[in-house]
Amino acid sequence: QESVKATITKEGIVGSRMSPCKRGSEKALEKGRWCNHKSALAVLRDLGAERFYAYTKITTVRNPFDRCVSAFHWTNKALLNLTESFDQVRSAFQGYMQTSLLKADVPTVFVEGKFIIDRAIRFEHLADDLEAVAKELDLPMADHKVPHTKSTAETRKDYPVEDYYDQTTIDLVRERFSWVFERFAYPDHPRFVKECI
Repeated sequence: QESVKATITKEGIVGSRMSPCKRGSEKALEKGRWCNHKSALAVLRDLGAERFYAYTKITTVRNPFDRCVSAFHWTNKALLNLTESFDQVRSAFQGYMQTSLLKADVPTVFVEGKFIIDRAIRFEHLADDLEAVAKELDLPMADHKVPHTKSTAETRKDYPVEDYYDQTTIDLVRERFSWVFERFAYPDHPRFVKECI
């Protein structure tokens, strides 16, 4: 997994990926430091209200059920390499979901309770949505390579997403990611994950 520095051009800013600037750290709070998951309030502070509200604010979204499984595998790569039992994997996932470790990016997309995102790019339709946004904003897309900074395919081993869940974890995802379900019409049950692609 490669680190990708922030991109700052006349067209706009894309925060860094896989950098030492972690959410909530002192470095993430530094003025002008453009990090992934930086809060919208911090970006507003750094840009000033006039520029912040004039800019088109773009985020990515993903089916929350799939996203939680992916985040679990990313966080627990070493643990999962030690077991072949899916029952153990499922149990570990359900324990992970009971913690507050996995955030729903509310501070990234809301300022004082107001949703501030203008455009969203769906993970499941990344190329098409990128192209549509670029066309709408008259941005060049030729020869543009999107960096691939995270992968959990090896540890996921093609287990169906719905097999990770019980009713408690389904309810947790629905509650924690309610803003995603409300705005992007993702199905509210993990058995429909493949239909989003």
